[in-house]
Amino acid sequence: MRFKEITHAKSRLTHICNLKAFTLAEVLITLAIIGIVAAITIPGLVQNYKKTEYSSKLKKFYSTMQQAIQMSEIEHGPLESWDFQMAVYDEENNYDYAVNDKYSLAWIKKYILPYIKYNKITEGYYTPATETEEAIHESIKIHLSDGSIMHVGLGNCLDITYDVNGDKLPDKNGRDRYWFTFCFDVSATDVKSQGFYPYLYKSVTSRQDALNKCQTNGAYCSVLLQYDNWEFKDDYPFKL
Repeated sequence: MRFKEITHAKSRLTHICNLKAFTLAEVLITLAIIGIVAAITIPGLVQNYKKTEYSSKLKKFYSTMQQAIQMSEIEHGPLESWDFQMAVYDEENNYDYAVNDKYSLAWIKKYILPYIKYNKITEGYYTPATETEEAIHESIKIHLSDGSIMHVGLGNCLDITYDVNGDKLPDKNGRDRYWFTFCFDVSATDVKSQGFYPYLYKSVTSRQDALNKCQTNGAYCSVLLQYDNWEFKDDYPFKL
């Protein structure tokens, strides 16, 4: 019996050794094909994921701001009656960063921040230009609870740049930064001149107009996205 068992074991070992394996060339070819497929599909998957993520955050942000306005109106009265002053310039007609940043922060603390969730505020600063260095201005930043950031600045209106991915790059308009504004031109009869809406909304006449302008100036892309219910359509001109 023992002789038969040994013979059977040798037979099985011989059978295993005779099984064919992949050659090195076949393995390398397979890996190359996998690499090519990954290179083709992964960027598209990442792009679609970002579109979904950014769309969700933009919808949430716009809805949150509208809700904040409604709650603030209960305490402070109709939005068009809120105190607001346009940007201040010094005697030499230079934009006064210190004064305008101070006013912007006070305004948003009074009317908006009590009604939204945020983690912290980073105050802005301005460093004047010298003979060897350019001027530096860092805007006020409101760090929201979902990791996004609102940059706040004052002009004829209170401008807000919404950065969906916070301090991460690329920090480009239309890619991860989207512009909005509060305007309070009570003398204007056009309803577009009052309230909170995408930056440059008043100068856009249609979706096609918004698309054309977004292609050359990322600040217009918020208007385009509003036309598309904050979703990134196939003709959106920027990769995220």
